[in-house]
Amino acid sequence: MGPESFKSPPATSSEAEPKYEVMNEEQTLQFLREHGVKPLTRWLPRQPLLYVLEEQTRSDEGPYGDRPKEQRPSIVRLDEPTAIHFDAPHHDVEDPGRVVYKLETDGGRIDYYAIDAKTKTPVLLWSRDTKTKNYNVRAEGLFSASDELFSKGKD
Repeated sequence: MGPESFKSPPATSSEAEPKYEVMNEEQTLQFLREHGVKPLTRWLPRQPLLYVLEEQTRSDEGPYGDRPKEQRPSIVRLDEPTAIHFDAPHHDVEDPGRVVYKLETDGGRIDYYAIDAKTKTPVLLWSRDTKTKNYNVRAEGLFSASDELFSKGKD
């Protein structure tokens, strides 16, 4: 989910005070490895998955830049993605080493998590139901869902 993803819900006044430090992209990837979460190698449509957000997505200029840093997600859980087009890689013009693939949804839930860097605990920030939408994702950021660590958000 790159910079083309939608803006987050506005932060509330209770969210304005820092509560913890959120893991960055590399720390999040390391956290997943340490907890045995498997990179996505085989996937079926509508199978839940995890996606680690890139730093550019979490930056002040990214779609979550209007939120306090501890309210910017590190990772998202997509409940029912419908397609990932690994057969059609797209090379970023500004960064040719960055390859993205189109991930499609036609509804379903997305849960947005931060991971507390000190306690190493996932924190559910918000959940939302999606409409039909496409996201650009990198293969190295895709992981099999881990309900023990990142459970489906509550309605």
